[in-house]
Amino acid sequence: MDTAGYGVDWYLKKEENTPEPSPIPQGPVRSVAAALQAGNLNYYLWRDQNERLTKRLGMYCFDEDREGLWARMSSSSIGSGSVYGSDARVKTYTLGYDFKHHAAAPHPTADGKKDVDFSGVAFSYTSGKSDMNGYNVYDDLRVNGGTSDIRGGAVTVYHTHISNPGLYRDYTARYSSYDNDFRFDGVQGSVKSRGFQLGAEYGYRWENDKGIFVTPNTQLTLGRLYNRDFTTSHGVHVAAGYVNSAVVSFGVDAGKMFSKQSQIYAKIRYNKELGDTVRAAFQQDQTSLFCDGGSNRQWWEYGLGADFKTGKTTHIYMDAERATGSNFQKDWSWRIGTRFDF
Repeated sequence: MDTAGYGVDWYLKKEENTPEPSPIPQGPVRSVAAALQAGNLNYYLWRDQNERLTKRLGMYCFDEDREGLWARMSSSSIGSGSVYGSDARVKTYTLGYDFKHHAAAPHPTADGKKDVDFSGVAFSYTSGKSDMNGYNVYDDLRVNGGTSDIRGGAVTVYHTHISNPGLYRDYTARYSSYDNDFRFDGVQGSVKSRGFQLGAEYGYRWENDKGIFVTPNTQLTLGRLYNRDFTTSHGVHVAAGYVNSAVVSFGVDAGKMFSKQSQIYAKIRYNKELGDTVRAAFQQDQTSLFCDGGSNRQWWEYGLGADFKTGKTTHIYMDAERATGSNFQKDWSWRIGTRFDF
């Protein structure tokens, strides 16, 4: 065609198809998510089951004057809402014995109370199940999550000294182990954890002549949780190493005595983790990956408790609490125990 006299010539050209960019994954691969969920749960459970004086023996510990055998059962629902979280329901059974130290020169006060000094040992067994969180990898691809079976045990030794007019100190050493066997959207594996903890708690119990008491307290717990290497059913090798933990806690218990050695109380506690988070390295063939599980750094606990003298040498104590903070949740936890004096 003659285009003379026109300033622009126009041509038609076939449009080329450009490939669509690959969608960005919204979540980790299944083996990574499964291993970190199970590892986080072991860590949360290990940390949550650390012993404190009133958690171990109730408020009756401040009136303890003889050796005794005690037993306790607890149940809790803990977990996390993140992609590396799960919701677990666990029960723990504990049996312990207190050995009183007979001081050569006790120092009684005007009300007849004297220093209390005792040591003890306790054995615990834990079992439970968890629901592991699912998540979306892409908008049209979802990982359905899974379940896991938890079992474990612990041995705790402790020493307590309660002096007048209400100061106390409590020291604990604890060894614990947890096995978490998971099934996560076709991936299977087992996270095995072994941990050591050393704790030191200090507090003061103030009480007036009407039976109202307030007990501020603080605790430092140092620990290390070892995680054994394992390989998932899909051939992914997981090396989680260990987690160093340093938890600082500040709390207060307040309540009222209704009769001799029977009381009710409320409690609140702030906890701060100064140590590591749960991490793991993953390898399959020539591909490797390192991930942080995002375990939480701080949380609050609050609850109610009661102690009752049920006989000349028997007591029953119980409490219930919740915890929240960061991505850690304890929907509920309750304990009930009994002690027999000798």
